Amino acid sequence: MNDEWDNDPIVILSGLSGLKAFMMANADIANRFEYHFDLTGYDSKELTGICLKKLHDNYDGLTLSEDATAKLERVFKHEFRNKKSDFGNGHLATKKASEIFANVIKRNHNAQNAECEDITGNEFRPQKLR
Repeated sequence: MNDEWDNDPIVILSGLSGLKAFMMANADIANRFEYHFDLTGYDSKELTGICLKKLHDNYDGLTLSEDATAKLERVFKHEFRNKKSDFGNGHLATKKASEIFANVIKRNHNAQNAECEDITGNEFRPQKLR
């Protein structure tokens, strides 16, 4: 390595299984990384919070009723139980927010004024596994 780069941090992001396999196959590269961090994913409550924040911040303050919020959390629990190894759960919360908003638009053309009771949770469906 170049001496002037010796103190520069290098970050490698990968799915955990892919990174471990890469490092095992390339021991010389693995030895160059002094620190390894495994970051855990979000749980269903955190995913619900991310989704609610995205709905509020990106879609004119859109909120969910308590019943719809509880149903959304159950959907995330289902998704989490059935996840694949490459599951990117933060992205799932953002995607769900946009799907919810799209469904609200289909039902209510004046979505900026949608009341929380307008969003019942019927729009939430677990993704089908392929």
